[in-house]
Amino acid sequence: MFPLRSLGPVLSLSSWFLGYVAALDYVDCSPPSGQRSLEERLTWEDVIHYTHSFKSTNLAPVKVCVTHRSTDKDKWVSDDVYYVICPRGAGIPHPGPLMVDTYGNPVWFGNFDCFNFNVFHVKDRPVITYWTGLDQNGYGKGRGHFLDSSYRHFTTLRPYTTTGADLHEFNIPQVLGKDTALISSYVPTPWDLSTLPNGTSKSWVLDGIFMHRTIGELAEVVAGQFQELNITDGSIVFNWSTAEHIPLDRTYVNAKIFQWGMPERGTGDSPYSAFDAFHINAIDKNEEGDYIISYRHLHQVVKVNGTTGDVIWSLGGKESDLELGEGVAFYWQHDVRWQGVDHITLFDNGAADWVIEEPMSRGLYIKLDEELMVATLEKEWGPVYNHTSQSQGSVQLWGENVVMGYGSNPWIEEYTWDGEVVFAATIGPTNRSLTINGIYQSYRAFKVQWTGSPHTLPDIAAEGNDTGTYVYVSWNGQTQTRSYRLYGTTGFDFDDIKEIKTVSKGREFETTIPVDDTLLTMLEVAALDADGRELGRTCTLQIHT
Repeated sequence: MFPLRSLGPVLSLSSWFLGYVAALDYVDCSPPSGQRSLEERLTWEDVIHYTHSFKSTNLAPVKVCVTHRSTDKDKWVSDDVYYVICPRGAGIPHPGPLMVDTYGNPVWFGNFDCFNFNVFHVKDRPVITYWTGLDQNGYGKGRGHFLDSSYRHFTTLRPYTTTGADLHEFNIPQVLGKDTALISSYVPTPWDLSTLPNGTSKSWVLDGIFMHRTIGELAEVVAGQFQELNITDGSIVFNWSTAEHIPLDRTYVNAKIFQWGMPERGTGDSPYSAFDAFHINAIDKNEEGDYIISYRHLHQVVKVNGTTGDVIWSLGGKESDLELGEGVAFYWQHDVRWQGVDHITLFDNGAADWVIEEPMSRGLYIKLDEELMVATLEKEWGPVYNHTSQSQGSVQLWGENVVMGYGSNPWIEEYTWDGEVVFAATIGPTNRSLTINGIYQSYRAFKVQWTGSPHTLPDIAAEGNDTGTYVYVSWNGQTQTRSYRLYGTTGFDFDDIKEIKTVSKGREFETTIPVDDTLLTMLEVAALDADGRELGRTCTLQIHT
């Protein structure tokens, strides 16, 4: 065996890598025939170790285990298209934004906790967006981030509130040709709760603010607010306070009422335990400039005039202005999105941490007739394995397909418009608890089109024995590599390094290059695109025999 060492301006390696496992075309967690079902197999003991391990890098993203794939690849596979999630929870040893291909193989991984990983167009170029910050008491205090195609961080946004950006919404509405961001914020605000059961006049509520950027002078109920912000200069385009527009008595949660041994959403006794009456969790804007807002604790979505801030109508909950057609009723929902100006999609959780309202969570496609004031369910989609997600979740229309993330249940699923499952994958077992969120979660899941060209170099490692050498190479975030070219020498002069062989890059994150020569002393690998152009090259790996 030969050790690896660093000499001069070359890659420094301090450990010896052992073993070799051939990579699969896709990440498959299906059990062998005749053994336990997938649901039985994915126990805590099985999944806790379901993280990738590579030779060329110490990145260890969770495995996205593919369970269903349509035999008709045209229904779900296309070039430069990926799924993006933010794996998190007690069962995820290394949380962070994760991009995988349509076979479940990792493409890019950021080693930090996040929410709302997505791709949008800003100034006519695709950018990665995500939220980071403090996650506590069901809402967040942080900021939104932007990365360019080289994965360089180029700006952040936060609303003008005392608590910063909430984790629930960081949305770049792709309408009206404007580069603006919608951001939610939870602001503890002093409020009179004496009209509510168990409430007092000197209480606190969480005001849900949103900005298309925000701010009100709310300080202590949790009032759900939002702001629309100009991405270029951070100026406020629109600011809206929930507590100033929506009556508190629409809520379905109660201050100081304990369920399952814990308060539903804050007692209201202090700014640190403000009553979460509304729970704003999604905001979107349509081509006419009007907003739609989701309030989980009201079982309601609200349309807001984008100029005046007036409430145009409310759908669902205790005071619905639109009549709900068969199957439209939703409970504890997430991720409302405009689809044109007369349709919406949303994720109907049908459950909360303390109650189950429906047998399974659903994705809904709803038509809104504002003349007759009627809402009609036109399509619904449900999970491969029937379950309810107590929290989180998303619905995305993608061409003729629908992509759903199941939030507190760790599933990503894609369907045709008519409901055929064309792709399903998981990062852990289904959460069967009726009282708590699962230990494997991703707030939302999306399908995106992306081309990544990292500013970093490819990573390289090697191992060897008396019969040959194995070279391992990967490049976190590079989407254009189609082959790798190995260079090396048996001497000690960098000028003597020459081409040894070129191998195709498969779908797997890391490529293994076997080499028969046992006398190599220096190695480096170049990444090539489909036309054979060099995209980047590793550091030189020096080997002492």
